[in-house]
Amino acid sequence: MIEMKILLLMSLFSVCMTDTSCGVLRSTDENEPEVLKEPFGAWPWHAAILSSTNELVASGSILSEWFVLTVAHVTFTTGTVQKTPNDLLIAMGIKELDDPQNYTRKSNVSSIIRYGGYSHRQGISDLALLKASNVIVFSVHISPICLWTNSEEAGAEMQRLQMSIVGWGHINGNSKQKIMLSEANVTLDNFEKCHDDLEAPSSTNYCFKSIGKHNICLESGIGGIYMKHRGTWYLKGMTTTKTFQKKSDASCEHHENLQYTELSMYHKWIEKHALPSKHNLLGIEDCGVGFYTDSTKQLMPPQQPWIAQLAYLFWGRFNVTDCHGVLIHPEFVVTSSKCTERRNYRVLLHVILGASAIGKDPYDTSRSNIQAIEISEHLFSKTSMTFEHGFDINVLRLARRADITDNVKPVCLPPKVESTPYYNMIAWNRRDEHPKQLKSPLMQAVPSEGCHSAFLKLGINFTAEEYLSCYEHCQISNATQTCVQEKPKSCMVPVSGGPLFYTKHDGVHTYTYLAGIRSFGPASCQDNIYEVFNDIISFREEIKELVVWKAWFDEDDDHVLHDFDDISHTVHFELDEEGNLVEENGREIVGNDDGDTIIQSNGGGKLRN
Repeated sequence: MIEMKILLLMSLFSVCMTDTSCGVLRSTDENEPEVLKEPFGAWPWHAAILSSTNELVASGSILSEWFVLTVAHVTFTTGTVQKTPNDLLIAMGIKELDDPQNYTRKSNVSSIIRYGGYSHRQGISDLALLKASNVIVFSVHISPICLWTNSEEAGAEMQRLQMSIVGWGHINGNSKQKIMLSEANVTLDNFEKCHDDLEAPSSTNYCFKSIGKHNICLESGIGGIYMKHRGTWYLKGMTTTKTFQKKSDASCEHHENLQYTELSMYHKWIEKHALPSKHNLLGIEDCGVGFYTDSTKQLMPPQQPWIAQLAYLFWGRFNVTDCHGVLIHPEFVVTSSKCTERRNYRVLLHVILGASAIGKDPYDTSRSNIQAIEISEHLFSKTSMTFEHGFDINVLRLARRADITDNVKPVCLPPKVESTPYYNMIAWNRRDEHPKQLKSPLMQAVPSEGCHSAFLKLGINFTAEEYLSCYEHCQISNATQTCVQEKPKSCMVPVSGGPLFYTKHDGVHTYTYLAGIRSFGPASCQDNIYEVFNDIISFREEIKELVVWKAWFDEDDDHVLHDFDDISHTVHFELDEEGNLVEENGREIVGNDDGDTIIQSNGGGKLRN
C-alpha cells in the first residue's frame, strides 16, 4: 500500500517536470551560447559505466532521476553468467575519466533490468537498464535525454538529420593518453545492407555509413545515438559494436557498418521501468499487461481483467447488471456518467470485478473469482450532467481496494496521444442471450468535422466536442494489413458505457490502454451512424489529479465486505432491444429504459447512450 502511494505521489509531482526538461542543454553563463563548444558541454546525459574497480566498461544514457540505459552484454561476465549490481558503477558529469570535477557524481547500482528478449548469441535486443542506488540530481552538467518518438512529421527529415555517437577513447588511439569524452557524426544507411552482415537480421537493428577519421578512438564506442530535432536532443538508439578500428596513421576509422539498436520498439519496456508516468498516466507499472506473440501482435488479449460490471437494484426488486466500467487503479473505476445517475427506479449497488460474462444473476455465488465492491464516492458527480452530449465520464471510488488477481487487474491510461492503426471496442452485446460474452469489434477514428456534420443532420449537436471522439467499424485488409471501413458482419448494440481500447507492445508484453468510454451511437442494427466515445485523453489531467490525491491522502482503507447472503432476491430477467426489462417468457416488466438514454432525433433515428 505504501509503495503504491509513493509511486502515485511521484507521478503527480512529475507534472512539474515537463517534457522539455529532457534533452535541453544549459549554460552556466547567460552570455554564453546554449551549446558549449567542447564535447563535454553538449552531452550532460551521457554517463560512464564503470567496473567496481573504476575501469571503463561502457557508455550509458541518463533517462530519469533513477535510471540509465546501457547495453545488456556488458552486464554479463561471459555469454550467460550475469554480473551483479555490485559489479558496476555509474559516473555522471565527467569529461576525462581520470580527472573528475567537483560536479562529477558517482552512484552504485541497486538493480539491473535486462530486456527479456536479449540474445547474446544473435546480438539482438541488446539493452539493459541500471537503477542508481541514490536519486540522480540534475544540474547543468547532469540531465536526462528524451526518447525519440518517430513522429510522422519528422519522418521525412530523418535521412537528412545528423546524429552523433558519443563515447570515451584515447587520443590518437594512444593508450598512454587520457580517456576523453568525444563524439562522431553519422547518418542513416540503408539497413538492408547492414542485414547482409548480421547473423540474425532484425527490424530493430540498423547500421551507419563509414564514420570517417577521428583523432580520438572510441574504444568503448558502446553508447547512445543522439539526434537533435527542433532544438531538443533525443536518444534514438544504442550502438552495439564494441570497438573502432585503429589505422596505421594513428587515426581511427570503422571500415564496416556500425550496428545499433533502434529504440522505438522498446519504448514501452523502457517507460514501464524507468519512466512510469510516461507509460501510464497514474504511474502504475503493471497495468494492462498481456503476453506478446507473433500471432497476436496488436490484437486484444483473450482476457480483459480490467472490465467491470455495474450492478443495480431496479424497482426495489430486481438485481440488474447493465453498464460497463473499467478498473484504472485498485481503488477506482471509470464509467459513463449516465450509468451512475440516481433515478427513481434504480439504485447503483456494486461494481463487480472478475466476471468475463454477464449472467442472469450478477451475484452468482458459484463464481468464486468475482469481487462485488460497494462505491464510496462519485468523483465527477457534480459536473457529469453539465453537457448532454459532451461530458459523459464518471470516476467511482470503491469502498475498498480490489484484490489484484489474474482476472482482476487495472488497465493503462494513456498519458499522451499515441498513434495506432485500429482500436477495439470490447463490450457485452445487448442483443445476446445470457450468459453474454465479450465481443471485440475493430474500430478506426473518424475526422471530427465529418462526424459532427452527420449528427447535425439528425438534430444532434455536440455541446462540448473537445471531450468526444468518433469512430466507425472496420476490418483488417489482408492486402494492406490496415483497418478499412466495413460494416460489421454481425450486428452489435453494446451494453451502456462500452470501453474502447488500443494496445502497444515491447516484443515481450502487450499493454492495453483505455482510449474511450462509449457515450452514444446507433440504437439498432438498422442505424448507419458513427459511434461516439468520451475521449480519455481529454480527461487525463482531471483523472490524474483526483485519483492520485485521493489515493495518497485518504488513509481509510477499511474494506467494506459484501455478504452474498444479504443480497435482495434475484429475479431472472432479460433486456429487450429497447432496454426494457422483460421476464424470461418475454412479458414486459418495466416500461422505462434501464438508464441507457434512448434519444429520438429530428431525423427519426434513435441513438443509444
